[in-house]
Amino acid sequence: DFVPEMQRNNIKMIVLLREPVARDLSYYNHMLGNHLAGSNVSNPSHDKTSAFTAGTGEEVCDPVYLYHAKNGGTAPTYSEHAACEMRIWKHCSGADATAWDGFEAEVGKYAQCQAKDEFGKRISRHHVEHHAPGETGLTYLSSGMYAAQLHRWTSFWPRKQIMVLQMEALLSDTTTLLGATYKFLGFEGAAPPTTMPQENTKDYAFTVHSVDCATKEKMSKIFEPWNRHLFDQVHQEHAAGKAPDEEPPLVPDHWSNPAFQVQCHAGSMSRPKPGVEASFSAGLGSTTWQRRRSDTSGKTHSPWWRS
Repeated sequence: DFVPEMQRNNIKMIVLLREPVARDLSYYNHMLGNHLAGSNVSNPSHDKTSAFTAGTGEEVCDPVYLYHAKNGGTAPTYSEHAACEMRIWKHCSGADATAWDGFEAEVGKYAQCQAKDEFGKRISRHHVEHHAPGETGLTYLSSGMYAAQLHRWTSFWPRKQIMVLQMEALLSDTTTLLGATYKFLGFEGAAPPTTMPQENTKDYAFTVHSVDCATKEKMSKIFEPWNRHLFDQVHQEHAAGKAPDEEPPLVPDHWSNPAFQVQCHAGSMSRPKPGVEASFSAGLGSTTWQRRRSDTSGKTHSPWWRS
């Protein structure tokens, strides 16, 4: 309703998707940087920019997670963060996040989680109709369930007006992808950039670049059927002529490419602390993975998609 009827056909949207586990870790690192190096690190609960959260429904999570999320000088590990996301999902949907009962059933669970507040109470119908659909704040786990989000968006907007791209494809073939994007947007007279920025300005010593393998395996299991349905859905939309003509196909191999996947190690992750490099403990000592050299500010210079 916020877009005038005469302008609806002129609206064009670009949906840029990143492999969901990498997206989840990236958002974790974004919060971690604000939490441990933000403007109010001594008392992050008083500063929304320094807040650390797995979603507005996190009060159902482990007290250890909540303590480290709400206090300065410390933070939850990624494993604790992922466990909290999964716990919220189970609380609001009534099912384990690794369960898959078919797309329609899972979309129903997704919608159910969007229709409840952080205390598990039903949100009013007005809020559901005008605010909740498409939001993923209750648990950030649902931010990576792209098929549900695209399903919702295309119930309101023609698919021809929504261009779906993979971030990994954009990095691998920047000129082609940006050329197609410019054409879709009607910028055919302009030359698109041929490279993407490389610098990650929020890469700190404590930034997590590798997670424990057990957590990665569980997160991958959650997103695998969602990804599979997304690829099938977009392929069918291309075959039916519903997708924009300029839109390239989604390629599953982009998300299985080791260059863009989250790395993993055996053992337990160390507790993030300001200025302390992340490491793993397997009971026989600790291991710190190799990183690129830091400058005097404590920031490193790995590519931005590595965090």
